[in-house]
Amino acid sequence: MKEIDLLSDEILAKRLTLGDLPAFNLVFKRHYKMVVNVIYKYIDDATYSEDIAQAVFVKLWNNHSKLDIHTSLSSYLRRAGINGALNYISTQKRFIFSEPDNWESELLDTSAEEKEYRQEKDQQELQLHEAINQLPEKCRIVFTLNRFEGFSHKEIAEKLDITPKTIENHMTKALRLIKEAMLGSSNALMLLLLVIKKFI
Repeated sequence: MKEIDLLSDEILAKRLTLGDLPAFNLVFKRHYKMVVNVIYKYIDDATYSEDIAQAVFVKLWNNHSKLDIHTSLSSYLRRAGINGALNYISTQKRFIFSEPDNWESELLDTSAEEKEYRQEKDQQELQLHEAINQLPEKCRIVFTLNRFEGFSHKEIAEKLDITPKTIENHMTKALRLIKEAMLGSSNALMLLLLVIKKFI
């Protein structure tokens, strides 16, 4: 193992701002897979996810002298990956983020496939994430950006070029569908309380 491999991300970030290519190469080695996985959550295409991730690191190097990282390097790259995914979505028009229509009548498969070998808490967490994954794609993207990534309604609206009201409608729809999924479970009350505690 080389000495540089032992350096912390904080030190690597500082060396990166000075144009240290070995530092950049190590940053790429450490965080590339994470950035790809983050992007894949939003565009669900392995090839494009890798392309966007590579573009994130190219931009990182090209602008190394202007870097101003106030969070951890990992968080900075994660946010850069999400921004890259959102830019791709906006440019390619892969999704039309219109107002949800007739969502009151949409059905959500709430069948629980959890096995009793899992502990109660694990069962609840698993079902919660399944309910989120079963959301309509537009709702899932908006919900995930807001609840998991910390984007505000205004930030999401600006990134996706839609109105804050549309974001609110997608969030309302997402929360309604998640609650319906939780109410269809054998542990309805506990799961519903889990959703409220974590996401509302």
